[in-house]
Amino acid sequence: MKFCGKSSKVLLCLMQAIAIAPSYAIEPQNFDLGDFKFTPQVNAKLSYQDNFLHNDDNKQDSWIATVAPQFEISQARGLNAYRINYQISNNTYLQSSEDNYTAHKLSAIAALDLQTRHRVNFDVSYNRDYEERGKEYSIGFANLLKEPTGYEMYNLKGLYSYGATTAQANVDFVYRFSKINWDSLYRDDLSVQLPGDNIDVTANREYESNQIGSTFNYKTGAFTKVTFSINIGEVDYQNARANEAELDSDNANAFVGFEWQGSAITTGYARVGYSEKSFDNDAWDDTSGFRWQVGILWTPLTYSNFDFSTAREVSETKGQGSYIENTNYNLAWHHQWLDRVASKLTIQFSDDIYGDSPREDDNTSYSASLYYKMHRNIDLSASYIHSKRESNFNVLEYQGNTIEVGITASF
Repeated sequence: MKFCGKSSKVLLCLMQAIAIAPSYAIEPQNFDLGDFKFTPQVNAKLSYQDNFLHNDDNKQDSWIATVAPQFEISQARGLNAYRINYQISNNTYLQSSEDNYTAHKLSAIAALDLQTRHRVNFDVSYNRDYEERGKEYSIGFANLLKEPTGYEMYNLKGLYSYGATTAQANVDFVYRFSKINWDSLYRDDLSVQLPGDNIDVTANREYESNQIGSTFNYKTGAFTKVTFSINIGEVDYQNARANEAELDSDNANAFVGFEWQGSAITTGYARVGYSEKSFDNDAWDDTSGFRWQVGILWTPLTYSNFDFSTAREVSETKGQGSYIENTNYNLAWHHQWLDRVASKLTIQFSDDIYGDSPREDDNTSYSASLYYKMHRNIDLSASYIHSKRESNFNVLEYQGNTIEVGITASF
């Protein structure tokens, strides 16, 4: 399921973090390194999953230990700011050592204020990660794999803003680039031998994406803003799937948005518009239609709030069909019971429709979390998560439960 990870939900995720920060957000300690600030932090959790392969026909359970330290170096010079962050995450499956993996992420951000009306931001990242068995491309087919599948992802974003931050109107121009490379996985590497040539089954997942866009921002009040945005881009796949046409496509979208902040009761955004995905090869059906991105944070009490988000978006396919149209709805309740104790209840629904395929998945997730601020730089958490996927393909259906306890510490 894909919630709060998409760019359309960044604002709402930030609002959620701010709203519950007094309850359990740590206050990390910075160390001076000359003109730089060094901030170390570590996250660790122990979880139990009763169906970690996400497959009802082959249920396997395991305790999973995750240790994820991160280190950040930052500097602020006048109106300019720089930040480099490195994260490493080691995941150990106590009952299934073949599923162990270690992921890395390196990112750098530079925000430059060139003049009163000119600002430039650069954001680059490199991820070395793994797709766990039974997720994304291997949904319903975890038993074919001997271990998680590794991949590398590169991302670049360049943003130029014209207009003073205090002006009523300004305009942004953005360029985005992403590329994903997968570790080669041949048919002979699978746990079940399949007929046909010994081809690289991950080669057709690799693609590059380029996008340019512009957003016009107009302040209608001290805490409200109207936006008009348009983006165009292309996706180029390195290889076609066996006996199928290439998935290269051109993409375009236009949105009108409204954002409001600072209200004692609500904060949020609403963007509605139209998007189109046109494939270079006529073998695939193009898709277009009405899209939206909405997020609202309602705070009826200073110690309790509700946030709601919903979106309809199109993404690249995960092995079947030509694209995925995802519609999702998310509702969460945050409550601060005591100065050091807070809770969060979440309900999430999503529907995945695979273009040029009869496949359709309905995903549901319920979770409950409790947070305890043990010290200024130590937070404890405990969570229960129930997930369920229903599909018109029986082999893809799954439900599972996860229980986890975690600690976040800064030094």
